[in-house]
Amino acid sequence: TRATAAKFQLTADSKQLPIGKVLTALDISQELSGLSDVDLNLSTSGATISGLKKNLDGNIALTAQQLRLNNMNIERAFCQLVTRLQQEPFDPNNWPLYSDLKETTTKIVITKGIAKIEQLNAGVTKLALKGNGKVDLTSDSFDVVLNSRLAQGDEEAMACKINNAKLLNRDIPIRCKASFDSVGATSCLPDFRVIEDIAKEKAKNKIEEKTQELIDRKMGGENSEAAKQLFNQFFKK
Repeated sequence: TRATAAKFQLTADSKQLPIGKVLTALDISQELSGLSDVDLNLSTSGATISGLKKNLDGNIALTAQQLRLNNMNIERAFCQLVTRLQQEPFDPNNWPLYSDLKETTTKIVITKGIAKIEQLNAGVTKLALKGNGKVDLTSDSFDVVLNSRLAQGDEEAMACKINNAKLLNRDIPIRCKASFDSVGATSCLPDFRVIEDIAKEKAKNKIEEKTQELIDRKMGGENSEAAKQLFNQFFKK
């Protein structure tokens, strides 16, 4: 109702802040909920809600035992890649429309309404997550890449059966991208290029194996070992 822009400055260090309620109060889509320790320093100015979002600057650090990512399922995206690699059917239904993020730490820098996620560490089921990306408050959209990693020995905890050891102890990128009003089951999808990388690794290992068998057969003894070393040096270039 005022003609001139209002100015706001907010500094806080809060324990167990209800994140969902804060996002709702700021007129930001409640894609994240739960309790978190929060350290923030924000400033903005404007005469409208859109103006306040556009001019928002500052820093936010979150530390939480458990947060909920609403309307998106990280484990579903991981298992979608698993089943495609293992040439198995994938049922997109009957997955919860959320992911529970455990032991989450996040550092966010906001510049002119663009929130850049500089660090995100969390866990979903037994998946270790590291991510970065941005949330654009001016267009109510987000684009975040999460590198998911499943350690050997933790595969039994997953909702899908892991038969390929190549999926263990490696980063599987999952991209979560959507506007706030269109978030759904397909907002988080795996990077299927990982399947191509695994196929290339398999082909490379097969070539190395066959070549070394050929060297053993043709040369044998010390000459064989020297030839293998030369081959391996050449192959790595």
